Amino acid sequence: PMLYFSERDIPRLRYKATNTHAKIAKIIKEAGKALKEKPEYYLPPKSFEKFGSRWNELYGNNLCAFAMYCVLYPEDIKALALVKLYMDRMTSYPDWYVAASRNIDEVPVGHSLTGYVTAYDFLFPVLEAERRKVYLQKIGNQTGVLYNVVQRGRAGWTRQRIHNHAPSNVFAMLIGAMVYEDFNPVVRLWRETAITMFEKAMSILEVVVDGSIDEGVAYGSYTSRGLSQYIFMAQRHFHKDHSQHSWLQQHFWFYFATALPGFQRTVGIADSNHNWFYGPESQLVFLDAFVMRNGYGNWLADRIRSAKPKNPPLARSMSQKWATVHTEFIFYDATLKSTQPVLPSNSSCHIFSDWGVVTYGGGQYLKRGNTFLSFKSGPIHGEAVSDIVEHRWFPNLDPGWTNFNPGHEHPDQNSFVFAPNGRYFITEALYAPKYSDLNNIVTFSPSEGSKCNSPWEGQIGECGKWLEYKKIPAPRGKIVTVTTSGEMIHMAGEAVGAYRPELGIRSVQRSMLLLTSEVLLVLDTIVLYSDSKIKTASTLFHNILHSFQPSTWNLMASAQVVYPEGPYAVFWLQEEGNSPTAHFVDHHYAEDKKITTRYVNITYPLNKGGSTKVAYIFVGPYTKLDRAWFHNTSTDEITHLSIMINQTEHKISMASLLTPVARRASLLGFGGYVTLKKDKQIIQFGYENTRLKLDRYTTYKYVVFMNGICFVCVLGLVIAVKKKSLLQTSTRWFWKCLFLITMTWLLTFYHFIWYLFSHIFFPHSEYVYGSTKQPLVFVVSLPGFGAELTEAMFSNSSDFLYFTTNDAPANVHGDDFNRYDACYWPPDFPGHSITGGWFASMKTEPLLFLNNLQNPSSHMKYLQRKFREMNKGPRFAVNLLSGFWNTKLEWLYDIIGPEMRTIIMVRDPRDWIYSLTREDLSSQQRVIQQNVLKSLLRKMKCSPPALLPWEYSSMKKGKEKRTLVEKLAFIWARNVATMVRIGRGIQIIRLEDLEKDPGRVVVEVFKRIGFTVSVPQINRVIRSVRTGYFPLLYEDAIKEDRDPEWTDNMEEDDIDIIEYVCSDVMKKLGY
Repeated sequence: PMLYFSERDIPRLRYKATNTHAKIAKIIKEAGKALKEKPEYYLPPKSFEKFGSRWNELYGNNLCAFAMYCVLYPEDIKALALVKLYMDRMTSYPDWYVAASRNIDEVPVGHSLTGYVTAYDFLFPVLEAERRKVYLQKIGNQTGVLYNVVQRGRAGWTRQRIHNHAPSNVFAMLIGAMVYEDFNPVVRLWRETAITMFEKAMSILEVVVDGSIDEGVAYGSYTSRGLSQYIFMAQRHFHKDHSQHSWLQQHFWFYFATALPGFQRTVGIADSNHNWFYGPESQLVFLDAFVMRNGYGNWLADRIRSAKPKNPPLARSMSQKWATVHTEFIFYDATLKSTQPVLPSNSSCHIFSDWGVVTYGGGQYLKRGNTFLSFKSGPIHGEAVSDIVEHRWFPNLDPGWTNFNPGHEHPDQNSFVFAPNGRYFITEALYAPKYSDLNNIVTFSPSEGSKCNSPWEGQIGECGKWLEYKKIPAPRGKIVTVTTSGEMIHMAGEAVGAYRPELGIRSVQRSMLLLTSEVLLVLDTIVLYSDSKIKTASTLFHNILHSFQPSTWNLMASAQVVYPEGPYAVFWLQEEGNSPTAHFVDHHYAEDKKITTRYVNITYPLNKGGSTKVAYIFVGPYTKLDRAWFHNTSTDEITHLSIMINQTEHKISMASLLTPVARRASLLGFGGYVTLKKDKQIIQFGYENTRLKLDRYTTYKYVVFMNGICFVCVLGLVIAVKKKSLLQTSTRWFWKCLFLITMTWLLTFYHFIWYLFSHIFFPHSEYVYGSTKQPLVFVVSLPGFGAELTEAMFSNSSDFLYFTTNDAPANVHGDDFNRYDACYWPPDFPGHSITGGWFASMKTEPLLFLNNLQNPSSHMKYLQRKFREMNKGPRFAVNLLSGFWNTKLEWLYDIIGPEMRTIIMVRDPRDWIYSLTREDLSSQQRVIQQNVLKSLLRKMKCSPPALLPWEYSSMKKGKEKRTLVEKLAFIWARNVATMVRIGRGIQIIRLEDLEKDPGRVVVEVFKRIGFTVSVPQINRVIRSVRTGYFPLLYEDAIKEDRDPEWTDNMEEDDIDIIEYVCSDVMKKLGY
C-alpha cells in the first residue's frame, strides 16, 4: 500500500483497531460481517447489463470498507475471497457507466474507480501476481476514460471546480494515476492534471471565507469527502500543505452550526436528505487531526456516530453507509481529547457570511429548551462566487457561470427553519424540484410571465429539475441585520432581488424575532410600486414529516403540528386585525411521487398605496400565548405590535428595512431596527449600552470645578485663622477644619492628576458613548497601521458613504494634509475656517458637501449618485489616512459636535516599526515605504496658537542621537497617546484583533456606533482579511493568524528599545 499508508504501517493500524480506534473498527467489522452473511446482496451482479441498469455508485463506495476490513482482520479468509470476487466482477465489465447516461455522466465511473483503486492499494500485498496485472490494467483504462473527458472538456465537472461531481471524479483520476504511474510513466500527466484541477478548486474556496458550500449540507458533505481526501494526499505525497487554508479553517462550523438538536438532522437548505450524504465523521476527524487540533471535530464525530439512526428516513442509504469509514479510521487522531465546541460568537448564533445563512442553536443535545432556527437570504452560489461571476475576479476563469453550477440550490431567499425544543416544526422540502412553493417564502399573483403554477410566480430560477442560475447579476437576497440580546435573536432579510423586476415589487422583507425558545415572531412586509399589477401574495410554511391541522385562537386562524407533548402552533394576523384564510396541502413530488411535504398556504391581498404586513407567531406547547395585536401607531416606516406571553406583554417596535438610518434613530432611539419593551426593561437589539457613562470632557470639568471649591474653602480658612490668631481657643477648631478640607482638596487633586495621566490611555472597553441619530465617523491612524481595511467595513453599508481624504482632499491653507503632522489645534482655533467649514458641511449639508466638490474623483461621483439613490439617508465615514489629523481631533470635535465618532486604528509598535525598516520589499513597495518614513521623520514647526502636544516635548532633547528605531518608537507612543487623550467618542481597533476575528470586530464597531451591520458587510471584512487579496499600504496583504515576522527578524536591542519607549501605551492597549 502507498496511498494512505505503507505496508509497515499495517501492524500499527491493526493495533489501533483493538484500542484507540475500536469504536470506528466496530463499524468496519459490521461491514465485513454483512458482506459474509449476504454476499450476493453486496457483491456486484454477474451481469454487466444489470450493473449498468441503475445508479451503481454503491459498489465503489462499499468496496473501500470491505477492503479495509481485510487489512485490519487478515485472518478472515472468507472475507478476502469475497472481496477478490467483488473486484473480479467489476474487472469483467466493459465500463462502469450507468447505461442510461453512458458517455454523459461520469459520476458512477468516479465512484467505482475510487473504490477499486483503494481496494487494489490496500490489498496489494495479498493479491496474486495475475490479479495485480489485470486489476492494474483496469485501473489504467478507467482512469484514461476520465482523463479523456477532461481533455475534451465535455462534462461540466471538468470546468466546475467546486461542484460536487468534480472532487469525486478528479480524486478518482488522481489516485488512479498515482497507482498506474509506476507501470506507465506517461500517466504522470494525468496526475498533474488532477492536482492542477484540485488546486484551482482550493484557490476558489479560499475566498469562500465562512467554510460553507453553496449546495447545502448534504451535497456539501459529498464535495468535502473528495476535498479532504485530496488534501491528505497532497500533504502526504506532494508536499502541499493546506492546513492554514481559510476555507478549511472555518469548515467545521458548516457541520456543527447546521446540526439540529440531537445530531440526527441538518438544516435542509438546497437539495438535501434529512442529514448528510457522506460522512461527516470522516471529514470531522480529518479537520481535527490536520487543521484545528482542538478536539472539536472528534467531539462532534462522536455525537453523530452515537446518535446515528438505524431506520428510515434518517438512516443512511446502503450506498453511503460505509463509504467513508475507511478514511475515518485512517484520519482519526485519538490523542486529541474530545472537546465540546464553543461558537466563535460565544453565543448560540453563527453567521455564514458568504452563504447568506444564519443559524441559532446548532450542535445541541435534544431536550426541552434547545431550539434551532435558521434563516437564509443571500446571492446564488454565495457572495464570493457571485462576485467572481459578476466582476471577473479570477481572470483565468471563463466569463459568466461557466466554471460554476449552483443547480442544486433552491429558490429560497428569506426562507427559514424552526425547530423549537428540537422538534421539526417548520422545515424545508429537502430534495425537490425547484418550485418556489416548495420553500418557506412568498409568491405573488397574477403574473403573465409565470413559467409554472400560473398565475403564481415565485423567485428567479424556479420551475425546473435544477435551478436556472445563469442570470447576471445573480439573483440574491440579503440579510440586512442579525442582532442578539441574551437568548433572543433578531434577523431580517430583503429578498426583492430574487424576484423579477417586471413584477413591480419594491421590497419583500422578512423580520424574525425569537422571543423565547418556543416563541418566534415573523413579520412579512411587502411593498409594491404604484404601477405593479400584482394583487395577491401567498406565504407558505412546510413540514416534511407531519400534516398541519387547522385550528383557531382568539378569532385568529391558525395551524398546528401535534407532537406527544402537545401542539406546535402558528397564528397569523394582518395589520388591520384580520386573519387571512389558509389552505392545507399534502404535496407529493419528485419523479416517483414518493416524497411528500405538507404545507399551510396563507393568501392575502396586497395594498397598492403602501406596505402590506402580516405577522406570524409560532408557539410551542409549554408556552401560553394570551393575546397578540398591532398598535394603531404603526406606519409604513415602523411597526408596533404586542404579544402577551404567559401574562407578560412584549411590546415590539420594528423599523422597515426601507427606513433610512436617521429616521430609524428618531423612531427607535438608535440606528438599529428593533426595540423590545417588557417588564419595564427596554432592549435595543444591536446596541450594547443601557446606561451612559460620563463623557471624559464632562468628568474633566467636574474635577476642575471641585478643585476650585476646595481652593476657595482653604483660602477662606487661612484668612479666618489669621484674623483669630490671638484667640487661642478658636484656632484649634479652625486648624482642624483646615486639615480636613486640605486633605479633601489633595484627594481631589490626586484624582485630577490620576485622571490626566492614567486615563490618557483609555482602553476602548472602559467606556461607551451614547446613541446619536446622525453619527459622523472618522478613522484615524498612522500610515501603515492598516486603516485601509476599514473600507471593507463601510463601503458596502446602506447607512454610510465611505471615502478617504485622497478621494476628497481637504483644503488646509499652508499645510500639506497628506503628510504626517504632530501640531495640535485647540478648540476654537482661529485659523483654517475654510477647512472647518468643509468638515462642518459633512454634518449639516451632506448633499451640498458632495455637490460642491471641485473636480470630484470617480469614487466621489459614485457617492453623489448613491446618496440620492439612498433617499439622502446615509452618513459619511471618512478615513483621514496620513496621520495629519491625529492631533487635531479636539478641534474637529468642536466643529462636528457629539455626532462625531472616532475610530482609532492601532498596530503593535514592534510589527509597525519592523514593516517600516524591513528591506525585503519590492521596488514599488520600497518607494511607498520611504515616502512614509520621510513624512514621519520630517522636521515639524508649529505656529501658535498651534503647538506640539505635551507628549512630544520629550522628543526634542537629544533627537539627533536617536536611532531610526527609537525615533519611530517615540512617534508611535506619543501619537497614539495623543489620539486617545484628545479624542472624543472614540473606539480603538487593534489590527491584530481585526486579523484574528474580523467578523466580531466589525459587529462590535457598528454596535458601538449604534447601528447594525448586514451579513454582506461582515463577509466583505472577513474576506478582506482572510483571503490576502487586499494589500496594506506598502506591504503584502495580511492574512488571518499570520506569524509576526518581527519576532524572528528584528534585533533584540531594537525590540528592547521599542518596548522601553512604548511600554506604558502598549500595556493600556493590551500589547
